[in-house]
Order: sequence, then structure tokens, then C-alpha cells
Amino acid sequence: MSLDRRFVTANPAMAQLMGYHSSRELLDDNPDVLDACFADERVRRRVVEQLETRGTVKGIEARYRTHAGDERWATISLHTVYDNDGVPTHLEGTCIDATERHQRQHIEREREQERLEKELARNSAEAKSQFLANMSHEIRTPLAAIIGYGETLLEPDLSEQEKRSSAETVVRSGRHLLDLVNDILDHSKIDANKLDVDIVTVNLPELLDEIRAFFAPRAKEKGLEFAIRCDYPLPETVRTDPTRFRQIIINLCGNALKFTEKGSISLAVRCDRAREQLVARVVDTGIGMKPEQLGRLFDPFAQGSAAIARQYGGTGLGLSISRRLAELLGGDIAVTSTYGEGSEFELRINTGALDGVHFLRDASELSQRRRTLPMVVAPQLAGRILCAEDNEVNRRLVSLLVSRTGADIVHVGNGAEALEAAIREPFDLILMDIQMPVMNGRDATAALREAGINTPVIALTANVMAEDTADYRLAGCNEHLAKPIDKQRFYEVLARYLRVQPDQGVGGNHQFHGTALVAEDNDDNRQLVERMLRRRGLEVVAVTSGDEAVRAALSESVDLVLMDRHMPGLDGVEATRLLRQTGFRRLIVAFTAGDQQEIEALQAAGCDAVLNKPMDTDHLLALLERTLGRHDASSATPDSTQDDGLRELVSQFLSGLPGRQHTMHQALRAQDVATLRSEAHQIKGTAGAMGYPAMTRQAGALEANLKTDDPDWERIRSDLAGLDEMIGRALASREERT
Repeated sequence: MSLDRRFVTANPAMAQLMGYHSSRELLDDNPDVLDACFADERVRRRVVEQLETRGTVKGIEARYRTHAGDERWATISLHTVYDNDGVPTHLEGTCIDATERHQRQHIEREREQERLEKELARNSAEAKSQFLANMSHEIRTPLAAIIGYGETLLEPDLSEQEKRSSAETVVRSGRHLLDLVNDILDHSKIDANKLDVDIVTVNLPELLDEIRAFFAPRAKEKGLEFAIRCDYPLPETVRTDPTRFRQIIINLCGNALKFTEKGSISLAVRCDRAREQLVARVVDTGIGMKPEQLGRLFDPFAQGSAAIARQYGGTGLGLSISRRLAELLGGDIAVTSTYGEGSEFELRINTGALDGVHFLRDASELSQRRRTLPMVVAPQLAGRILCAEDNEVNRRLVSLLVSRTGADIVHVGNGAEALEAAIREPFDLILMDIQMPVMNGRDATAALREAGINTPVIALTANVMAEDTADYRLAGCNEHLAKPIDKQRFYEVLARYLRVQPDQGVGGNHQFHGTALVAEDNDDNRQLVERMLRRRGLEVVAVTSGDEAVRAALSESVDLVLMDRHMPGLDGVEATRLLRQTGFRRLIVAFTAGDQQEIEALQAAGCDAVLNKPMDTDHLLALLERTLGRHDASSATPDSTQDDGLRELVSQFLSGLPGRQHTMHQALRAQDVATLRSEAHQIKGTAGAMGYPAMTRQAGALEANLKTDDPDWERIRSDLAGLDEMIGRALASREERT
């Protein structure tokens, strides 16, 4: 190439690359070399600059156009040739065709881009589905216990007002949260720019009870006090959106719970009648906020600081959304805070017109103005159920529900165990949780069908999207039950697959023949069980220790043994194990207020079934029905006699409480864990049956805290103080009645 950028010479290959038939044709056309070889002006300028400064360019891949105008690619190198005096005379270079390689790379890049776009779209769809499924599962699973346990407390034999009050609150709270999940899963309501409200008449007492039931146990877990304080008079009903109002209160109380490590959280409610507004103040003793943090508190995605975001988590959307919802409800949210001392959030919402609305004058009237929930009656069924469920709470809930029907149930903890049990033993129905360790429910069901097991399988799952339920059916499930378990639907499904026993209602005066051995050292519990068994026509042999239980079982002709776990001498586990070692083959039933670990220990020793304290009458009668058979009920004890006997037992139980209190306080001072646990266990196992379920729960919490390796004595002292207060109220109430 000449210095004026013309071809001096070119071989045939170069001519062909440039679209000429021969070298002569190329030279005769005499094009500008750089224009011909570099179609892009920017590249061409860079080549000229390098030649002027360095005298050479190497391996530049460039686009060029042939003589006919076709676009091609080449790898080009050029260098300057100098004479003896160092004066440039011409340039020489090489041009290698790179068109095929470039086209191949271009095609590969396009394919890779297409693949990435498809993968991105697929991952996006999968991520969305997985997010919704996980969210549904994570929120629904704990609701299974809330709704399920609440509904089981609505049985006729558990008629105490406190039980009914607690149960209805739990059920309403659970159903509200389930409705909220369903709303979230409704794609038409996900769009944050379309927030709306549905103003309806709301029962304020119910709303406050739901909030209390939701937060009180969570606060207790952190060792915090949670209280709702009402400034009377309060309207019985207000006109607002209950879902949005709960959402705001739950967010405000949830933040207070998150940022408070010690002290208390309170929700104070009053009515501003002049402005027709309901005012709710959430006050905590948490970490508080600095003035600069308050300034950006309601900004979307804002956190108090990066350190707070790392320590406490959260998206920072909650307060922003809450304020927007408050505005939609006709009010606002204000906040005051002192760093290191705590915060106070005040929510105002419109109540609607208060003309003609009844106002509650005190706490007593507040509690009376709550509506009751309809009870669901369990059908009486016959058959064997296999339940595969790894969650202990859900497992015990299913046991409670099934026990009401009279059917037998066997539990396993994962899909592999379910497969093994179903192959080994005949069952009439299998309740199969889907998410389990070792082998999940779907795979276990598919394996059962492959093994030729045609027993009906019901999927228990919190994942209830259409694609999920279709997948369960494809695996072999007959149908599914959503968590939280709806009691009515649960019984309807069971009745479709098990034998219905229309005349087997356990609420009548059915009589039985036989002798029962009751091993129980607690006088109140023992006499209560004796009364229940004798009323049903059974002879009862009562003992107070494991040693006596072994001797009586081997010397007396007994058909059934009710074995307590905690007794002096031999305990229930040791006594059961010894009886089985001697060849005793009669039914032994674990009779305990203990946790699952204690129940499993009794079963491992040889117990055939479990009865939980406080005694569940329907469960006991279903057990007697299966093991002893029914007799004519004509000789049944009148209900009035039963009531008199129960009142006598309640009085005896209450009379013994001061002595137990004294023993527990002595044990607390001495930090005697064993004595404290024993006394708490006795109260836990008896109080509920005597009509004091809250006392049973409090004693259970105390016992649980005493089971840790390093007891928290401050927490134990607080739990005992709570138990003392309940005992005091019970004793005072008895004195008022007498």
C-alpha cells in the first residue's frame, strides 16, 4: 500500500476477499485501501492514529464491504516500511478472512441470548409460583394449630365460659388471617397501587379479643407483658374495614414486639365521640428512636439505620402501608419516641356515625357482647387411620379430632415410615402430610400406588394452588384437606371413607362391663377418673404408685390399666415396662399431662394408647367402646348425681391449692427444680378438668421452663406469680359463691 493509501500490489487471495476476479482488476480499480478494508469510520480513525504514532497495527478485526457491496469481516495487520534513511516508503500487511468465524460467533451469541431470555422468563415464573406457594405454606401451617385447637374446645363437655371465650377468639383470629392470605394470593389485589377498603359494621369486642389472642402468647415468649386497656365508654360496633384495621394494629404491635426486649407493650383504645374517631395507642418500652429516624419513619423501604436493618430485618414497607391504610380509613398515624426508652404510635380511624350505637360501659359488658360460634359435631366412625405428619402440634390436633369420632389412629413421622406401615398393616384411610423429611408425602403416595396399595390417601397440605392439588392427584391422592384444617370439612372427608356408626354417640349414658386399674397419685385426678369410670358401669381398682400398680395388675383380674407418668416409687414408664416383661398383655393406657416426649416414652415401654390430662370424656368413652364394648344404659347414674360429685371434686381440688402454693414457693427459694416441676405438673394435669383451663396452661408454661438445662429463674418466678394470681382468683370466686 502506498503512502497515499492505494494498492501497490495484491495477491489473488486478497483480490478475491475484496470481491474482484483478479489482482489486476483490483489494481485497475485502485480503491482507497483503508476505506476498502475498514467500513467503520471510528475503526478507520483508530488505525490511522496507530500507524502515525507506532507505524503498525496488529490483529484488528474489522467489518468491510466487497466491491459488490457485500458485508464481510477480516482480521487485518499493517506495518510501515522505511528506507535506509528512516523515511517511510510504503506499507505492507495481511488480511485474513474472518467472516465465517464472526457469523458463527454471532449465531452463538444470539442463541445464548435467546436461551438466557427463556431461562430468565422461566425462572421468573417459577420464582413467582414458588414465592406464593412458600408464603401460603409458611402462613397456613401455624394456623392449623390455632383454628384446630380452638374448634376442639367447642365440644359440649368443655362448656366453661373461659374455654369458649378463648376458643372463639382463636378461631376468629385464625380465620381472619386465612382470609388475609387468600386476599394476598388473589392476583387482582396484589397491585399496591390499587389499595381499597371495604367499610362494614365491625364488632369491636371481637376485634380486640382477636388482637389479644394473637399477640399475648408472642409477647409471653419474649418475657414481655402485653395488655389491652380500654377507656370506657366504647362503641360496641364501628363502621370500618376490619381486615385493614387489623393489618395496621398487627403491624404496629409487631414492630413494638420486634424492638422491645424487656418491659411491656400495651394497646390503649378509646373513642373520640366528638370527632367520631376510634383512637388506638401502641406503647412499648423498646429501643426508641432518634429525631432523625422519626423524620424518615414512614418512607417506603426506610429503616431506622443500617444496623437496625441488619439486626431486626424487615423491608421498611410496613409503616408506610399502615399510614396509607389509616388515611383510607379516614384517619392517620402519629408517633412520639424517646431514644433508649420506647415509642408510642397513635392510630386514628373513623368510626362512622355513632347515633344509635350501643356504648359499652365496662369490661364485664365488653366480654358479654361477643357472638358465639356454631359447634361442629363429630360423626361416630369405625375404622383405622394412618396419619403421616412430622409436626407434633398438627399430629396432636389430628389425634384430638379423630378421637371424637371413635376411629383408631396410628401416627408416623415421614413418608418412608408411612410406606412401611401401610404395606405391613391394613388401614381404611391414610392422612398424608406433603412436606415431610426423609420422603415427602407425594413420593410416598406414588410409591404406595406402585406397590399396589389402594387405600384412600388424603393429602394434608398448606399448598393448595391448582397446580399443587393436581400434582397430588397425579401421584395417587384421592383428595386433599387444606391447612389450617377446617373441622367440618375434615369430618365430612373422614365420613366418606370410614364406616359411619349412627348409634354410637358418646354423649349418652352408655354402660360397660369390666374392671379398670387406675394408677394415679394425685387424689383429685384419681377420684375424678374413678367417678367417670364407675358412672359407666366399671369396677375400679385405684392405686397411687407404680409399685402398687404392678402388684394390682398381676393379682387382680383387670381389663384396662390407666397408667400415670409421674408417681412415687416406680414411675409409669418403669411400671409399664415391668408389667410387659412379666407377660401382662391387657390394655395399658398412658394417662398423662406430659409432652410428646413423655408420651413416646410410655408408648416405648409398652402402653397401647394415650389419654391426655385434663381428661377428655369423649376420648375416654371412645376408648372404652373399642376395648370393652357397650352395655345397657338403664342403670346409669343420673346427671344430677354426677354434677354433685364434680362439685365435690372441684372443692377438694381448690382446697389443696394453698398447700401446693406453699410447697412451690419453698422450692423456688431453694431453687429445687424437681419439686417445682412435680407440683406444676400436678396442677397442669388437674386444673383443666376442674374448669380452670387457663390455670392448666400457666402451670404447663411453668413446667416447660423448668425442663431446660439452665433454668431462667426470673422467668420461673414470673410464671409462678401468674399461677399464684390465677389460684387466688379461683379461691376468691369459691368464697364468693359460698
